Amino acid sequence: MTIYEFITSRGVLTDAHRQDLKTKRGFTDETIKRNRFFSGGQYLLALEKELSEKFKPEDLLEAGVFLKKADKFHLDPILMDDRIVIPYLNREGLCTLLRPHKLGLKKVPIQIYQPFNIIEKAEDDISRGGLIITEGEFKACAGWQMGVSCIALPGVASYSGKNYDDLITFLNEFKIRKICLIFDNEIKDDPKLANYKPDVMDRYDTQYYSYLMAKLLNKSGFETLVGTIPDSWRVQGKIDIDGALAQGKTSADLNGICRRALTPKEYHENLDKEAQEVVKKKEAKRFFRSHVKVDFGRYIATRFNGKREWDEPISNFTLKIIATHERVDGIVRELRFVNEFGKSAPFFAISAEEMAGNDSFKAFCLKHGNFVWKGRNEDLSTIWEYEFLTDPGRHIIEPDCIGWLPDDKLWMFGNVAWGPDGELRPDDHGIYWTEKCGYKPMALAVQSNKNNVVSEGMPYLTLNQSNMVELRAKLG
Repeated sequence: MTIYEFITSRGVLTDAHRQDLKTKRGFTDETIKRNRFFSGGQYLLALEKELSEKFKPEDLLEAGVFLKKADKFHLDPILMDDRIVIPYLNREGLCTLLRPHKLGLKKVPIQIYQPFNIIEKAEDDISRGGLIITEGEFKACAGWQMGVSCIALPGVASYSGKNYDDLITFLNEFKIRKICLIFDNEIKDDPKLANYKPDVMDRYDTQYYSYLMAKLLNKSGFETLVGTIPDSWRVQGKIDIDGALAQGKTSADLNGICRRALTPKEYHENLDKEAQEVVKKKEAKRFFRSHVKVDFGRYIATRFNGKREWDEPISNFTLKIIATHERVDGIVRELRFVNEFGKSAPFFAISAEEMAGNDSFKAFCLKHGNFVWKGRNEDLSTIWEYEFLTDPGRHIIEPDCIGWLPDDKLWMFGNVAWGPDGELRPDDHGIYWTEKCGYKPMALAVQSNKNNVVSEGMPYLTLNQSNMVELRAKLG
C-alpha cells in the first residue's frame, strides 16, 4: 500500500463538505464515494505515528505529506486544514497523489486528474477515443457524472510547456484521438464582478490557453476542438462544468457544447476584438526569442564573435510601457524606469522620435535622471518589440476639442463626461476611463495670431442651477 493510498483509506468526509459537494458541485453520493473525497482536519494527526512506523522518513518527505523541522518529522499542516482533500486515482481506483483543494503538496510533481475518469467504450461506439479536457478536479468529476470521459489539468497553463509531453503520453496510453477543451467561461473585464482584472493582459488567459492547447494538440495528431459553455448559464459572471451540473444541466447539454465546439482558428475569430488581440500578443510573446535579457535590474545583451559568446551590460535600468497616449500629432508612450537598485522613477512621456534612434534614446535617458544606455540600435529595437507584446493596453485618447466627440459618442468637459457607460468622473490624473480606454481632455489655447497665446484653459460644466435673470444682468 502506498503512502497516499494509506491516508486515503483512513480519510473521512465531513457532513458539511459532503453537502457542499452536492449543492455547489451537483455531485451524487455515488460520485462522492467513487472518487473517495475526504476532509482534511486535526483527526489526521492520529495517523502521524502510524505513518512513521509504516514508511521510511525519506519516502514521507518525498511524498510531501511530512515536513522536517529541527530534525523532527511531522504531518504537513495543509492536510489538517478544513478543506476537501482530493485523491488522484489510477485505473484501478487506487490513490497516486493527494491534493488539498486549491493547494498542493510541497515539491511534489503535478499529475493529470485522473485515469479513473476514462470511461471504457465498446469498439463500435462512436464516442470511443473521445475526451473532454478541463481545468480542476471537481469539473472533471462533473463531466464523468454526465457520462463522458473527462480529465482535468491543475491549471490551464500547467501542461502547455515542460509537462506537455506527459499529456501526450497519457492521451496515447488511453488511445485518445478526439479532444474537446472546455475551460471556464468567466467575465474579467467588468469592474462590478469579483474576478475583474484591471490589466487587459490578465483578462484572457483562459481563452489564450484554450486556443494554444488546441493548436498544439492538433499539431501532435489529435483532433482537437474548443467548446464554450453558454454565456446564459453564467452566475455572477462565471460558469464551469460543475457549476452547470449544479444547475441541473445534463449529459445532453454537455454534448451540445461539444457539438458546437470550434477549431482553434474559428474559436479565435469568434472572440471579441480585445480578446483576439491579447491572445495573439500572448502567442507571439511565447515564441519571441531575444538576445537581450534582464539581470540584476539591468539589460544584458548576448554578443557573439565567431565561436566566442559573452554577456554585455547595456544599461543600469529597466523600463516598462505603462500607457499609450493617442494625440492629434501622433502617439506618445508613458514609461516607468526602474534603476538597478530597484528604485522607481516617475513616469516619463517619450515620443516616437526619441524611441527610434540610439542617440536620441540615450539623450532621453540622461535627461530624466542617472539612466545610462550603452546598447546598440538592434538592442533597443528588441526591447521595444518585447514591450509591445507585453503592453498592458492602457490606451488613452487626448482629443483636440472639448464637448461632443462624435466618433466616440461622448460628451467631455474638464470635470465630467457622459457616454455609453453613463456619467464618468476623472481620476487623479484627469482621465475618464471607459471599459475599453481612457479619455484625457486637454487645455484649449486661444491665440491672437500664429505665435502668441493670449489665454488657455479647460472648459468646465457647471452642475449648479443658474438664475438666468442674474446672468443676463451681469452680461449687461
